[in-house]
Amino acid sequence: MPRRPEIGNIQLYPDRPLKKTDRNGFVLKFYCPIRGTRVRKNCGTRDRREARRILRECQQ
Repeated sequence: MPRRPEIGNIQLYPDRPLKKTDRNGFVLKFYCPIRGTRVRKNCGTRDRREARRILRECQQ
């Protein structure tokens, strides 16, 4: 049984370093209370440091 979604729980995916075959770069996964579903959003970058900065902005 999956864990219940939580508001404010934003995850950066994947947790490993990117490979050349990873096309999308880093992705944010979070729960949207308006839609009532989990959402995946592309960060638009392949740099982990930049992706973490976007993650912090979304958490605020």
